[in-house]
Amino acid sequence: MITEEYIPSKYKFQVLLSVYNAEPYIVRCLESLNESLSGYDWILLYGDDQSEDDSTIEMARYARQLNCDKVHLFEFDKAKTVGQAKNRLIKEAHNYKKEYPYILFMDADDEMLPGRPKLAEYIENKNQYAVGSYERLTVNNQKVTMNNNKFGERMGFGPWATVFHCDFFEDDGLFPEDEVCNTGFEDIITWHHLKEIKNIDPIIAPFEEPVHRYIERNGSTSKQKNVNYQRNLYWGISKLIKENQRDVYTNPPSRQEAEESMNRYIESKKQKNTDSALHPLDNV
Repeated sequence: MITEEYIPSKYKFQVLLSVYNAEPYIVRCLESLNESLSGYDWILLYGDDQSEDDSTIEMARYARQLNCDKVHLFEFDKAKTVGQAKNRLIKEAHNYKKEYPYILFMDADDEMLPGRPKLAEYIENKNQYAVGSYERLTVNNQKVTMNNNKFGERMGFGPWATVFHCDFFEDDGLFPEDEVCNTGFEDIITWHHLKEIKNIDPIIAPFEEPVHRYIERNGSTSKQKNVNYQRNLYWGISKLIKENQRDVYTNPPSRQEAEESMNRYIESKKQKNTDSALHPLDNV
């Protein structure tokens, strides 16, 4: 017999939201959580990274409309790096993991889509994590779907396209905290570390429906003036991890080391492009 009785989901979530000066975007973000997590039990861990605007006031105004079980507000001193800001909330998440074991990272200027919680269904044990496709909304309001199969191979997904079990995390967090590895791509460096050093590959969701909407904006990581330097530095660090088995957590590279590896990467790309131009049939 079909009834309208509420049947709770066995998947219960913590949303980890680290916020710094997100006043113009925070309500839109919270609205997306309400929609995407409707029907699930979830809590919000909101960490303010010493914002200089009214982000937290806006969150407080909207809090009564949230359908989560509880909001836990943490007011931190300014983090030295983005990795540190994320790790602080991971440490707090361990306090609630018995009842809410699944972790959803969130950026305050993005939107969660309804497919995101479904990723938890593909995690069979605590040593796994799942990723899905995401949608990039450009500054010109064009929607571009980033397919999970393509970026899963090159580890190009962000923390906002994932689901983790809290027991996956070490007590001190997940992301590198040193300044050099936090190039704006500390999350992708984390995926390389998991794959090459920890021998842990992500579970790629078997559906292509986007689970998150990443919103480009002026001033964001993808739109900073030095973004080419940041990307190339990331590729340099990833080569250290992959080719030298460098554990950047216990032995973080100096900026000189990272830039030397970056320059080798740039030269190899130039040589590859030259070879392709000289021998085009080799690539057919």
